Amino acid sequence: MQKPQEAQNPCVQNLQNMPDPRTETPQNPPDPRMERAQFLNSRNHYAVHNHIFVSGIGEDWCEGYLDVEEDVTNVYGIPHGGTYFSLADVLAGMVLRANGHNFVTQSASCHYMRSTKEKRMYARAEIMKRGRGTAVIQVRVTDSVGTLLFFATFDYFNAEGRVHIEGDPAEGQPREKSAAEGQPRK
Repeated sequence: MQKPQEAQNPCVQNLQNMPDPRTETPQNPPDPRMERAQFLNSRNHYAVHNHIFVSGIGEDWCEGYLDVEEDVTNVYGIPHGGTYFSLADVLAGMVLRANGHNFVTQSASCHYMRSTKEKRMYARAEIMKRGRGTAVIQVRVTDSVGTLLFFATFDYFNAEGRVHIEGDPAEGQPREKSAAEGQPRK
């Protein structure tokens, strides 16, 4: 009897299907959000130090991964709980900042479901609400087959004009508005 094939994590599929930025053509121009995410990721020393990388981004979602190295493991040799939180927080912030806005974490509610011995964890952040002052993001962290390891809900505060990123090409530029911004409150 043949063993059923395990479903592959959609974050892994997206990572495998990403275009090679060295071969972009006029028919396949770079996504400005992904360019901004790469800029922000390169300036985020915490993310770089903790092996966190963005692999894809859209208007209301962001995907990425964390490579589990020895320096992010606990005494048991598995990823430290803060590693899951860090991956989720970085991606939640990235999806908000990718269109030029400056948000900072205000609060979070997190749930540790299980650990992993895999050497890479995947995450997907999705905007649940983005307003003028605050935003709510939900993040799921999984292993390579999509097993839920951790999930969190983050509240972010729009710190526009209060914080600045040195060398940010979006600084002083008109901000891209999302579909949710500027809508009357219900």
